[in-house]
Amino acid sequence: MNKVPTMKTVKTVHKMKKHSTANLFPAPKIFSAMKAFAIVTCMAFMLLTISGCGQQTKSPSEDQPAPVETDSPVPHDTSRETFEEEAVQAETGAFGETETTMSEETEKAAETAETEETTDTAETTEISSAEADTIADTGITAAGTDMPAAEDNETEDQMRLLIGETKVPVTWKDNASVEALRALCPLTIHMSMYGGFEQVGPIGQSIARDDQQTDTSYGDIVLYSGNQIVIFYGSNSWAYTRLGHVDLSQKEMKDLLSNGDVDITLK
Repeated sequence: MNKVPTMKTVKTVHKMKKHSTANLFPAPKIFSAMKAFAIVTCMAFMLLTISGCGQQTKSPSEDQPAPVETDSPVPHDTSRETFEEEAVQAETGAFGETETTMSEETEKAAETAETEETTDTAETTEISSAEADTIADTGITAAGTDMPAAEDNETEDQMRLLIGETKVPVTWKDNASVEALRALCPLTIHMSMYGGFEQVGPIGQSIARDDQQTDTSYGDIVLYSGNQIVIFYGSNSWAYTRLGHVDLSQKEMKDLLSNGDVDITLK
């Protein structure tokens, strides 16, 4: 005998079916999560694909750095300027050759002038050497001595003094005693060392005198007592008449007078 399902029985059966269906199919939340995961996966794959394509199709200009702006001038074509310079050089070539020729002629002229100047200098040197030889031959400077030559500014009537064989430069006083001594020339006097500072010798006669107290030094020539001539290589103080002065150094005067008696000659 079939039972008629009651309302309670129907509800119970419905709940059992619902529970059985729920066990067969996941819940809607799980479907949503799976759907979102699939979408994300697809999007990631698409992005990777697009990125790969972009790297393969990138233009060369994108890999090169942007040009840097500078203040340097923009290069320009210099071929025209080179052509113009060559043309100018071709036109002025003849002038350049002319200038070179003129320069060579100028150098030759300078060399010729320098040669002539050298020749003139050599001739002047030869003349000077000849003059020196003439002076040596005339006995202005005695051979074998270191005494400097006397200045050749003496007139014919000017008195000259030789100590031994050496002519010495003298500045004579302008007085009566010097004039009287000149009148006796030529005169040779034998001198003697005295006091370690002078050489003295007799004139042979008395001449005009003007004795005064005098402080002498090396090179001084004086008249003593009116009849003796004294030449100093040192110093002294006495009553003398000044005659002149030998223009040499103290060492030169000592070399001439301090090594023994000498003869002097007045011409």
